[in-house]
Amino acid sequence: MKPTQHLRPDSEPYHQVLERAARDWGLESSRTRLLRDGLNHVYAAEREDGGEVVIRVSDAAHRSVEQIESELFWLDHLSRHGCRVPTPVRTREGELLESFDQGERGFHVALFERIAGHDLWCRYDVLSTPEFPRQIGKLVGRVHRLSEGLEFPADRERGEWYEETECMVPEHPADCYDLPTIEAMSSYQQALIEKSKRADPRHYGLVHRDVTGLNLLYDRGELTLLDFELGCRFWRVADLSPLLWVQFVVPSWQEDGADAEGARNFVRRFAEGYREEHPLDGEQLQLLPDLMPIREILFYVLAKPHVEKWDDAIPHSRVPLSETIAWMERRWQNGPPDYGFDFDGL
Repeated sequence: MKPTQHLRPDSEPYHQVLERAARDWGLESSRTRLLRDGLNHVYAAEREDGGEVVIRVSDAAHRSVEQIESELFWLDHLSRHGCRVPTPVRTREGELLESFDQGERGFHVALFERIAGHDLWCRYDVLSTPEFPRQIGKLVGRVHRLSEGLEFPADRERGEWYEETECMVPEHPADCYDLPTIEAMSSYQQALIEKSKRADPRHYGLVHRDVTGLNLLYDRGELTLLDFELGCRFWRVADLSPLLWVQFVVPSWQEDGADAEGARNFVRRFAEGYREEHPLDGEQLQLLPDLMPIREILFYVLAKPHVEKWDDAIPHSRVPLSETIAWMERRWQNGPPDYGFDFDGL
């Protein structure tokens, strides 16, 4: 790690943990570079044999051992069955995860084989092509098919979507939230929790939950799906809602000329690709407008307290994120918004 790469004082513990973990995986610690920082710090590195890897150092206060081990077990299964996802790399002792104490904090370290490509956040030259929604539909369908019936080790099961409290309306919201907005979101969230407990098992299962351009790598026509941290049990069609929300709804990143007809065409092509791998019926697609508010709630809860940080972290905003947050609050004054989508007959 070069000294010039120590970008933030609060990143120092992550860098120190990286140096310690390098020995367990046989890495050349001098050949590492920081790719992304946050609660997870992600680094590019090389093994002593020259192989390229990605290292993820996680704050133990953010994710438990059980949560990360279940994620790695899932990814290992998908990778071994030919799915384009990050492949976990074991230590010299055969472990997928290492944990370290650094000062008064704990950290978890996992390695993955390096995957070529660039992310697709606001890359409408790719996202707007007729091939993309079919490709991503096929990839998501394969993930769902291979995940169906997967038996996790004892106490490593992925939970229900509403058990990830970090992504839910807090029980005691901070003063920064707009009160009518957060109350409307809380009511909607609770109603969908009750509905999910009665969900048709044909339509409900293990999902990625965060399929957006930031978590998609594109290389020479091939897509790879990254970052399964938020993976949980939810309606399967929810893995389409983040792309719809970003490309066709949100002012900060909405595609030029986005409209309801464009969204319908996107969903139609996504469904064509998905059905090559896994069943998808019209009843599931009719659920999409009901699931879109959950994506909006997740984003509002996470972004509202730290708008400036999110504006820096997410590139290519067409309008400042503060304007999008204000737009969301206006929309939620009288309950959940109407997205104007029609997926009937798809």
